[in-house]
Amino acid sequence: MFDIGFLELCLIGIIALLVIGPEKLPRVARTVGLWMGKARGAIKK
Repeated sequence: MFDIGFLELCLIGIIALLVIGPEKLPRVARTVGLWMGKARGAIKK
């Protein structure tokens, strides 16, 4: 679907760390993961 490589993921992670901060990053990552799981589940049906 998307052609995202390791370098792009690292860049997104570094930018997220700078913007969001290290305290809130784990919670944000969990929330994004849950949303992506729900979206994948909705697409499969």
